[in-house]
Amino acid sequence: MYTFLKNLFVLIVLGLPLWDKLGRSIQQRQIQNLESVILLFIYAPIYIFFSIVVYIYDLNLNKSISFTL
Repeated sequence: MYTFLKNLFVLIVLGLPLWDKLGRSIQQRQIQNLESVILLFIYAPIYIFFSIVVYIYDLNLNKSISFTL
């Protein structure tokens, strides 16, 4: 349970720039902007893919991925 929460925390921290940029784009009503389209259709699936990979890695091997600052 601890490793799952730690990995979830790491994924949230890594995803903060993505969601912050997306939120600012929505707030400024720049959805038609090319940057927002790239953000939605390229960065979001990559983020989701890596979150699934980390979850499966943690599930199968019972190991945690530790990030050092």
